[in-house]
Amino acid sequence: MKSLKREKILIVDDSASVRGFLEDLLKEEGYRRTSMPDSESALDFLRSNVVDLMLCDIKMPGLSGIELLKQVRALYPDLLVIMMTGYASLDSAREAILAGAADYIFKPFRNEEILLSIGSALEKIRIMRENVRLKETVFLFNVSEAIASAVNTESLHNVILMSALSQTRSTRAVLCAFDDSKRVLSVRAVLGAELARSLRPNYAGYPAVDFIMQNRKPLLLCRGKDHPLAGEVDLLEYKASIFPEIFPFEKEMVLFPLKIQDTPLGLILISKRAAEEQFTLSDIQVLSIIANEASVALHSSGLMKDLERGYLNTLLSLNLVLEAKHPYTRGHTQRVTRYSLMIGKTLNLPDADMRTIRDGATLHDIGKVGVSETILNKKEKLTDEEMQQVRRHPITGDEIISPISFLAHTRPIIRHHHERIDGKGWPDGVDGRNLPAVVRLVSVTDAFDAMTSMRAYRKPLSFDRICEEMIQNSGTQFDGDVVEVLLRLIREGRVEKLGQTA
Repeated sequence: MKSLKREKILIVDDSASVRGFLEDLLKEEGYRRTSMPDSESALDFLRSNVVDLMLCDIKMPGLSGIELLKQVRALYPDLLVIMMTGYASLDSAREAILAGAADYIFKPFRNEEILLSIGSALEKIRIMRENVRLKETVFLFNVSEAIASAVNTESLHNVILMSALSQTRSTRAVLCAFDDSKRVLSVRAVLGAELARSLRPNYAGYPAVDFIMQNRKPLLLCRGKDHPLAGEVDLLEYKASIFPEIFPFEKEMVLFPLKIQDTPLGLILISKRAAEEQFTLSDIQVLSIIANEASVALHSSGLMKDLERGYLNTLLSLNLVLEAKHPYTRGHTQRVTRYSLMIGKTLNLPDADMRTIRDGATLHDIGKVGVSETILNKKEKLTDEEMQQVRRHPITGDEIISPISFLAHTRPIIRHHHERIDGKGWPDGVDGRNLPAVVRLVSVTDAFDAMTSMRAYRKPLSFDRICEEMIQNSGTQFDGDVVEVLLRLIREGRVEKLGQTA
C-alpha cells in the first residue's frame, strides 16, 4: 500500500460493487475515502464533514446525481465533482459539465483513466488553494491602518487570531501571553468560543506549555498518535492534564510559540471542531509565518514599519521557495534585480524609480506560485492549455499584491513585464510605449537573464546570439534605450555572462 495521502474523496453510487471497487482502488493509491449509497446520505455527510473531491454516479434512486451536483455546488462552490455513468450520452455529459462537474467518466472504469481524472482534479484544487492561501496570507500584513488606529493591544491580538483562523479554516483561537519570570500564562484574546475555565496561574504543571517553553517550536495535540502530520510536527496525545481546557477539546489543536529570538512572549492556540478539516503541513508553515510576524508586531513599537518589512520578507521567502523547486530558474530573481538596478543607476533614475525597480523586479515572478511545477519543469513543448497557465502568472501576481497598499508601486512591473513595445506581448497586449519606464526596463533584464540561463527546454544562448536578439528586437519587443545601456554594460564587463556556453 502506498503512503497515506492528505486528500479525502467521497464516493456516491447506489451500486455496492462500484463503491467497493473504487474504495479498494483509492485505498491502494493511499487516498482517504468514504462512500455513500445515495444522494441524501451524501448530503447529510457533507453537512458535517469536509472532503476534497466527490465521485458521483449520475443515475441513482431518489435524488439524481445531477441534482446532487447542483446542491453540493450551491453549498460548497469550490468542491470539485467527477460524474460517473454507465450510459454514455452527450446530453448527460453536457448537462453535468454545465452544472459544474470537473470531469465526466464512463463505466466500466479503467484504473489508469479514473486515477488520471482524480489526479488532474486534485492538482486543480492544489493550485486553487495555493492561490487563495497566498492571497489570504496578506491579511495580517495588510492591517496597517487598523493597527495604527488601535489604542490598545486588544485590537492587535484580535487581528492576529483572525488571520490564523482564516489561514487554517478554523473557528476557535486563543492568544496567551507568557511572563517567564513569574512563570505565568494568561489569556489575552479569544475568538470563536467562551473560556471554559480559568487558567491556573502557574503554567509549569502543563506538559504542553513546558514543551513550548523549552523547545520554542509548535506542538500538535490530538486523539491518539495516528495523525497525517506525525513526523512533520511534534505530537502529544491530548489529556486534560496535558494542557488547560480553555475550551472543550473536540478533535485537535496546535500550539504555536510567540517569541523574539529566544525570549518567549506567548502562544497562539488554534483548535479544530469535530467537523473541521485536520491541520495540514501547509497550515503549520503558514502559521509559522504568522507567529513570527505577530511576535515582531507585539514586541515592537513601530508596528507599521515592522509589518511592512515582515510581509515583504515573507514574499521574498516565497520567491526563494519557488525558485528552489525549479532549478532552471534558481537565482533568476536576484540577477534580474541586480541588472535592473545597474541600468537604472546608469540612467540616473530618481530614488523613487529605483525603489520601484528594486521591489518590482524582486517580486515580478511571484505569480508563478500558481503554476504547476510539472509545467514549469517540463522539457517538452507546452500545450496551448499549459501555455495559458504560464501566461496567467503576471495576472496571478498582480492579484496577490493588489490588497497590499504599500506594494502598490510594484504592480505595473509584476503585471506587465512580458508586454512588448509593439503591443504584441501578454497578458494584456498593451502598447509598451504607454507603460512606465521602469516596466520597460525590467522587461529587458528579465528576457536577458532568461536567454543567459539554462532552461528545462533549452540550453543557454551564446553571447553573440543574445546580443543579436537584443538588437534585432530593439524597438519592437524591447525599449531601445534600455537595450543600448545593457549592451554597453556587457561590453564594459560590468554584467557577468552567467550560464554562457560561449
